[in-house]
Amino acid sequence: LNPAIGHSRANSYHDDLKMEAIIWIGDICVDEKCSEWMANNDIVHAMSNLWKECYLDEDSDPEMVLQFLSAYEQLLSHDQTRFQIIEDEAIVNAMISCLRRSTAVKVSAETCLTLIQEFDRGVDGQLGLVAEYIQERRFEILAEASGI
Repeated sequence: LNPAIGHSRANSYHDDLKMEAIIWIGDICVDEKCSEWMANNDIVHAMSNLWKECYLDEDSDPEMVLQFLSAYEQLLSHDQTRFQIIEDEAIVNAMISCLRRSTAVKVSAETCLTLIQEFDRGVDGQLGLVAEYIQERRFEILAEASGI
């Protein structure tokens, strides 16, 4: 998952390999033991770096972005990987930025952000700091879209 390999769109072979790796990560993360192994071996961090460095601009391949979001959705279902994602401000912001993209990407990002908000709560049920931040940013985006 080296982001430097294939960063140029001319080298689609490397992009295809990256896509397959992200799909594979999402598939194996269904299993909690695999997800735990990935958390302990810094795979989640490597995946996050790849997304941040190569696929955050609006010209990014929507299919690749969808695969990242799908993998993150699986990773959010397990304790160890969930908190690695919630604590990564850049990933949360990247998911929020996806709310301005195509419908499919937006729906997938909404699912991930909703999961984060559900898991980032205090013992009293109050939203945590990340969940509050997501809520504020969603309202800002909604206000922008409606011209308020």
